[in-house]
Amino acid sequence: MIKLLKMLASKQQRDLLIEFDVICLSFSRRATEALRLSDETEFFGVVSKLTLSDENAVVFAFNDVDVRLNVFNFTEPGSTNSDPVKFFSFRLLEEWLEQVESEKQMTDWLEDGVIILDI
Repeated sequence: MIKLLKMLASKQQRDLLIEFDVICLSFSRRATEALRLSDETEFFGVVSKLTLSDENAVVFAFNDVDVRLNVFNFTEPGSTNSDPVKFFSFRLLEEWLEQVESEKQMTDWLEDGVIILDI
C-alpha cells in the first residue's frame, strides 16, 4: 500500500494505475468543492507521504481542509479479475463524522425499538 501511495505523486503513474484498473480515485462532492484541486500535484504529493492506520484510513489537512482518506479493495461483482481495485475515497472529515454520528443514532434507535417509517 505504501508503494501505491508513493506512486500517486506522479500524474503519469497515477493515470497508468487508473487506466489499468489498479486504483480508483473518488472524491465526495463536498470534498471536491472544498479542495478545489487547483494544484493537483501538491495535493497528491501530500497524499503520497501519508501512512495509513490499521483501518486503511488516515486524516490529513490540505489547504486548511481536513480530509479523511479511506482505502479499500473493490471487486466488481461477477468480475474474473483476481486482483481487486484499490479504491481511494477522499471525504471531508466533517462529512465522515456526520455519517458516523448518523449511523450511531440509527443503531441507537434500532436498539431502543424505535421504528421509522418512510411513507
